Amino acid sequence: MASRFLSLLVLLVTFVSLRSAQSSDETCVCSPVVYCGNGDALRAELEKLKIAVEQLSQRRTCGSEVNDTATEKPQDCQDILDNDETTPSGVYMVYPRDNLGGFNVFCDMDTDGGGWTLFQRRQDGTVDFYRGWADYKTGFPSNLNGEFWLGNDNLYRLAVQKVYQLRVDMEDVEGNTAYAAYDTFAISPESQNYRLYIGTYSGNAGKVVNCSRVITRS
Repeated sequence: MASRFLSLLVLLVTFVSLRSAQSSDETCVCSPVVYCGNGDALRAELEKLKIAVEQLSQRRTCGSEVNDTATEKPQDCQDILDNDETTPSGVYMVYPRDNLGGFNVFCDMDTDGGGWTLFQRRQDGTVDFYRGWADYKTGFPSNLNGEFWLGNDNLYRLAVQKVYQLRVDMEDVEGNTAYAAYDTFAISPESQNYRLYIGTYSGNAGKVVNCSRVITRS
């Protein structure tokens, strides 16, 4: 099944929180540095990030043969859905093209056609999100079926592969829902404090950064 969209990354959240220049030893509720609206600048930044990850991949494979089967492994949830349209939502392994190994993600195969890679979910307060830089870097907790943050490093590894879109889904205690979507999304590496880049907004929730559910899809 051909993908109908630009590659997306999925973000499921209630209050998205990352902080740009935080010491690893301090505790914080992190607030991201966000760059919005300029699609050309965003695409240029994303190309720089792609070049960096391709160079890293070449260094790791230099002098050895690349496993041909690695290219057949899914890079994100859209790849999984494209392989089988009947795939249900759940936890799956993805393998970013940087050849640094795979990791588990939660795939939303139902929202707006499916194929969304979830990187944050907050829904019932069971997980403490008041944490420091190190925890947001690696992600928490390991159970992706409840509340979680996928991790800034994993998010960067995903987002640098393709041009992604961002979607934020929200629901209040009375069951009212809203969403915000951005046509482009990228994140810089830790050396640049995981700066977020988002493009043009659409949806019915208003331009949001803090939200209930955020998802990405390819």
